[in-house]
Amino acid sequence: MRHIRFNIDAVHQHAAQRPPGYTEELLRCAIAHDAASITLDTHSACYIALVEKYREIPPRGLGDTVARAIHFATRGKVKPCPPCEARRQRLNERFPYGP
Repeated sequence: MRHIRFNIDAVHQHAAQRPPGYTEELLRCAIAHDAASITLDTHSACYIALVEKYREIPPRGLGDTVARAIHFATRGKVKPCPPCEARRQRLNERFPYGP
């Protein structure tokens, strides 16, 4: 069995960008969790289904693309601040992808 452990704060931060119910599904797949971390079995059917379901959220607009580029270029060391999130939303609204 191969296990992976996530910091619970990172899980909640990541869940903010996912659809409602993501955290609950993740906790259902957990083999162990406490106030600080969550442990998952990466070979379980539950985990594999969760990865397939939430693999990658497609960008909604230019704001998401810019945010991902900044994250990639800084290797995640620059965290989004409230003005960054506002810019992201404005760019997504002004330059959306799709219909």
